[in-house]
Amino acid sequence: MTDDVRAHRRAGPNDGGASRVPIGEAVKASLKRFGTDHLYLYQMHRFDPATSVEETIRAHA
Repeated sequence: MTDDVRAHRRAGPNDGGASRVPIGEAVKASLKRFGTDHLYLYQMHRFDPATSVEETIRAHA
């Protein structure tokens, strides 16, 4: 099971793709699923043309 941020597209600017809010939600879901409080790596598998690279990189949880 993965937490795919691209699967959660919605209308608002922070509501989908590789923007800050969906990445944060996916990280929180992964932490809960793994039963831990940290991740060593969060890897984006696809480029999101609707979100700037700067926005994606700033999305640390």
